[in-house]
Amino acid sequence: MSDYDQFDIELQEGDCILAYTDALIESQDADGEDLGEAGVQRILQLMGEVDAPTLIPTLLEEIAGRFPENLSSDDVTVLVVRATSKQVRYSLGDRVRALARLIGTTIGAIRPGAERPPFPDLTAANVGGAIVPALERRWRKGS
Repeated sequence: MSDYDQFDIELQEGDCILAYTDALIESQDADGEDLGEAGVQRILQLMGEVDAPTLIPTLLEEIAGRFPENLSSDDVTVLVVRATSKQVRYSLGDRVRALARLIGTTIGAIRPGAERPPFPDLTAANVGGAIVPALERRWRKGS
């Protein structure tokens, strides 16, 4: 079991969140020392403004070029999320396909021995976590 901190943060347009596996921070700098979180942050700052689609390949290239064995002996996963002000719009076709997948998954789960669909558990924490942030945002707009 691991303990993780949980916190809320409001992102501004252009803000970026970088999530990664330990392969990045366990990579080494040119002097053979582990990069750690500070080293990855330093590399990101040195990279400057990079477009979201090229951020991951550029970061991995920078880290791989610092030490010969970097990123070669461990799996690497990197996720970048960038805040934008664009409204997400789904086409009618996308909506119909999503509904069809939901119905198909639900019907398929009825079969004996079928795999459980990836729906969240209906616990107070999950339901409350989905409801309270929405209420909090609504409250802030009103005040």
